Amino acid sequence: MTDGQYEVIEGSKRVVASRSAGKFAVAMRRTLGLLLDVLTLAYFYATVRLLLLQFHFAKHLALENPGKRVLYLPWALVLGLAIVIAFLWGSTFTSLGKRLLNTTYARKGKRKIAFGRRLAHGLLNVIGSSSALLGLASLHTRNPAYKTAALATLPLLVLFLWALVDRKGQTLPDKVTGIIVSVPEMKEIEDVGVRPPPWYTRSWGAFAVALLILSYVTGWVITKIDLPAFVKDAANAKPLLLDLVRPDLFERTPTEEKARAKFQIPCSDEPPLPKAVEPGVPSVIILGDTCGEIGDVITVRGENFTPSARGTLFWVDPIGMEQRIRPILVEDDGTFEFTFAVPQARGAEHEIHGIEADVSVPSGPWRATKTLRMVIDKMIETIFLALMATTLGVIIAIPVSFLSARNLMIGNPLSATVYYVTRTIMNILRSIEPLIWALIFVVWVGIGPFAGVLALSLHTIAALGKLYSEAIESIDPGPIEAVTATGATRVQTIVYAVIPQMIPPFVAFTIYRWDINVRMSTVIGLVGGGGIGFLLIQWINLLQYRQAATAVWAIALVVAIMDYTSAIVRERLV
Repeated sequence: MTDGQYEVIEGSKRVVASRSAGKFAVAMRRTLGLLLDVLTLAYFYATVRLLLLQFHFAKHLALENPGKRVLYLPWALVLGLAIVIAFLWGSTFTSLGKRLLNTTYARKGKRKIAFGRRLAHGLLNVIGSSSALLGLASLHTRNPAYKTAALATLPLLVLFLWALVDRKGQTLPDKVTGIIVSVPEMKEIEDVGVRPPPWYTRSWGAFAVALLILSYVTGWVITKIDLPAFVKDAANAKPLLLDLVRPDLFERTPTEEKARAKFQIPCSDEPPLPKAVEPGVPSVIILGDTCGEIGDVITVRGENFTPSARGTLFWVDPIGMEQRIRPILVEDDGTFEFTFAVPQARGAEHEIHGIEADVSVPSGPWRATKTLRMVIDKMIETIFLALMATTLGVIIAIPVSFLSARNLMIGNPLSATVYYVTRTIMNILRSIEPLIWALIFVVWVGIGPFAGVLALSLHTIAALGKLYSEAIESIDPGPIEAVTATGATRVQTIVYAVIPQMIPPFVAFTIYRWDINVRMSTVIGLVGGGGIGFLLIQWINLLQYRQAATAVWAIALVVAIMDYTSAIVRERLV
């Protein structure tokens, strides 16, 4: 074997492993693997604690110790223990981070590393991290002694920093224990008949299975999933579902029938006289006294209204403010009768209040409802809001996607740094919901669709930048190699070998993002980001589900049309 190669067992084959990545890439993977292990262990602790807090004994402890956190470990202790365990786990076994990032520990000319050597490697790594561990203790306790100790142990970082000057990128723990850490490239040389142990018996596999089971059990308990209630209480959703399938689309020109009776609060020497019923004229009469106190029970009767018509009964105070009492359904004989308590109402003593029946009788030709007209206007605004947000996002996402494409940028330390910085920024932007961005821009530029455009544009840049970059990473390398072989520059390679392969997925992702933005506009309307979402949220808050259903069906129709359009465009381009 040549320098930089060593034997390992991979599956049932003896293979030669050779370093296939530079020391910068290896160092990056080791760091990311360690960070992944630390975060995974911290997540394991947090999940176990959340699960235990759901049990009776934990709730009993919380009642016995009010104001104190139950089963709580300080965050500095959790992170410190996670760092120590991650170093020991990664050195003595194959940790989850090592497995996912494909880092391998081996000795030159040896197939296996003794456990004692691995343990020594882990302990040296823990010693090298002493400054960080003491720094965590100092941040948590504010004890100057820990701060002094952290500064005093800073020289121990040379155990890791040695990799910067070492020709092979090895740390001092690597050199002392004779362990080679690399991202290997495997080359089969012969079958030795060795059956590898099942993945779930390895430390990383067992931990991954335990973490997965723990996550689902904790999620089931914390979210209080109740399947019997889902079936048993299904009838509660019936009125809402009926309104959703009966959107407010068309109506006939209504004729209003109104009538009012007088009621005095409290009684005076001269209460209002009962109103006489005129034949053929809608009337409301009070059965009993026409005066009383707030809270008294009275009965009103309506006569001469159109049969089967619907309306609303209002209480009207002396200054004309209406208070809804209940809905009205007129009987077949043109009458209705209701009993209710006199509500709280403004007014001085002995002032006259009114009980008004407002009945709407459909008549005349059919026409679009006010709801439908508002939905059409706002739906057009939403489409253009999503169009502008998508267009602005695409303009910026295309150049950003080239900077975040691994196959184009991982060539030297400078371009690799640009790659990691760009990916990090996009991850941050994508992790913040458009609702939060909309709230920020509403404060910034005011309520309206412009705030929605800015919010969706920012999220679109991050989302499309990721999708575009992944499309670039998955392109066929053959045309790139062919164009490069002709002596083409990097820009010419991108223009003639990369872009032709990117157009179909780019178009598909762009149209898909457009219909996502149409749907997202319903959410950003919650904070005043414009579009149909603004109306939808208002109607839901007012329990006007038929009006809300009109907006929902309009959104569904537009998204379906855009989906069919996307399919036709892709068919033409591919």
